Amino acid sequence: MTQPGGATARARERASRRAAMLGPAKLVEPAHRGPDGAPWLGPGQVYVTRTGVAFHRTWCAAVASRWAALPSSLLVTTEDAVGLRHPCSDCATA
Repeated sequence: MTQPGGATARARERASRRAAMLGPAKLVEPAHRGPDGAPWLGPGQVYVTRTGVAFHRTWCAAVASRWAALPSSLLVTTEDAVGLRHPCSDCATA
């Protein structure tokens, strides 16, 4: 029998290990902030999360969802500092 919260703790641990393999996201200040505080990208900047495996070149559905759920988890870095993260497929079609 699993203790309450056990599955969540294991998921956090897996996400942490995966993030370590992706490389650290070298955070930068966004070019601007919207009226709601949302970061707006400048040239060469992308959105990432600490544990996400993708980076985002635009404000796609995944970025909007992350901002709505937990704004502090949406980070800005430069495209050359994304490590092993891959481009978001939704951003590529936007």
